[in-house]
Amino acid sequence: MNDNPTCPVCSNQSWDNRGHRTYHRADRQRGARPYRNAMEVLFDVWAPGQDAFRVEFIACRNCGFLTYSPRPTADDIARKYRHTPSDSAQDAPAATAALSRQDVRRARRLTRLILGETKAKSTRGLRVLDFGGGDGRMLGGLVDRGALCHLVDYSERVHPGVTKIGDTEHDIPADANYDVIICSHVVEHLPDPRETLAALRDALAPDGIIYVEVPIEVVGQLPAAHEPVTHLNFFTPDSLRALLAFAGYGVNWSRLVAEPHPWGYKQLCAGAVATPAAIAPEDVPVSGLDFLEPYLDGAYAVRAKRRWVLGLEKPDMLRKGLRKLPILWRYS
Repeated sequence: MNDNPTCPVCSNQSWDNRGHRTYHRADRQRGARPYRNAMEVLFDVWAPGQDAFRVEFIACRNCGFLTYSPRPTADDIARKYRHTPSDSAQDAPAATAALSRQDVRRARRLTRLILGETKAKSTRGLRVLDFGGGDGRMLGGLVDRGALCHLVDYSERVHPGVTKIGDTEHDIPADANYDVIICSHVVEHLPDPRETLAALRDALAPDGIIYVEVPIEVVGQLPAAHEPVTHLNFFTPDSLRALLAFAGYGVNWSRLVAEPHPWGYKQLCAGAVATPAAIAPEDVPVSGLDFLEPYLDGAYAVRAKRRWVLGLEKPDMLRKGLRKLPILWRYS
């Protein structure tokens, strides 16, 4: 565990302390299995012998990225996955039928997004890589439309029509030339998300696109309310944009989106579409804490935008509140 981390987005080392949480060994046997697995990692692998584990949440003063300290290293993350079976993270308390319905909705949404963002007239023969996509089930709609779909993930299960090519980015062939790379709900788990995204950029065709999606966990509260093991990176649309730019992408858009969650509800997320680009680090626009503050403080405009994205209220009911923070409306 690293007590003095460098920002994995912009390499800055100036942090702003935003508060803390303390997790207790006595709670490790409570809750659903994914929670129990995470607490076992925390107290058996990362902090053996400790009865309580305190983390300080820190925000990068340069790019607005949020994480916690002490922060797990790459070795800590590797030990976590060795301790926990890869498929256990996909467990959910909902019924199998409900999970299947949500999976279909997610696959349809992803297919529509890819069709709208690619310049190809047809998806037949489109080369698509799902990085960290579990068994690749989200590619089902693209498989049905004739796309050539590959998967990189630790999962031993593979969706029909999808070809698994490896476990990590290091298994991607050097001559890979994908039209589309999907990285959905992955970078919040990674110890070095910029390095991973840079490796994926090398596997993209010059006119290819990458779609990255992460959960929004900082609306009016600190993240990781129950355990700090599952996610270690916490983004807003602006810090996600900065991550992609520092990794060598030109960002087409980065905004709030609503994602059907496998457990049966809509989840607020940040989604971004980008293309390979040569951008010098000093030329990447950053906003410091300006975009993070409204999320952490639960500003009215953020709460209004959240309700609109999740479909809880109609847009015309929210215009007055959104005008209070027009810059958020524009970029998220």
